[in-house]
Amino acid sequence: MKFTYAGRTTQLSLSIAPLRIFLAFFLIFYLSFAACIDLNNPATYGGAVVNVSNSYYINTDAALCTGTYSNPNGVTFIYVNASNIVFDCNGSTLQKTAANGQYAIQVQAGIQNSTVKNCVVSKGA
Repeated sequence: MKFTYAGRTTQLSLSIAPLRIFLAFFLIFYLSFAACIDLNNPATYGGAVVNVSNSYYINTDAALCTGTYSNPNGVTFIYVNASNIVFDCNGSTLQKTAANGQYAIQVQAGIQNSTVKNCVVSKGA
């Protein structure tokens, strides 16, 4: 590539290889530390979670920020709402109050090949 300024021409040679290496490491780093979802902070939902009256619908792959989440309303807490996704609680505790017919985590009818993992479910007060 040639640049001309004030009558002087300079040859500049660019190599794409270092840029490719940088992008590869950036993507690996970014994907390794992808943002987690805090159910208490809607700004972290990123389209993966929809909150409807304190029931959370998981629509894409999602990982919770490690913590304890409580749902005192007596409604089903988490709905897995799509096929072929992974919902990872990352060791989080889901505290649920007792209510007949309500669940801490429910996979919607017709959903296939989805995974729920690393969740601790407890009955709250």
